[in-house]
Amino acid sequence: MLDKCSKYIDGVVYNLDQSSKQDEEHFKEYSFEKMDPNQKTTLRAIKLRKFQFLLKVYLQYCAVLSQLSKYSI
Repeated sequence: MLDKCSKYIDGVVYNLDQSSKQDEEHFKEYSFEKMDPNQKTTLRAIKLRKFQFLLKVYLQYCAVLSQLSKYSI
């Protein structure tokens, strides 16, 4: 069961990482200076929430790998 969890979490990490990279590309395409302050704040908040969620997922991944004795530093 834990092996399936680790594979699922690994997929979630990959998808979040890819999503963050796509967001960065979109941010580069649009001129940040031309956006109004509310749009800038919203985009930064979304980015921060994604990274916060990614951090939580990484912590869960480390916990699962630790239980599987596959975690290494």
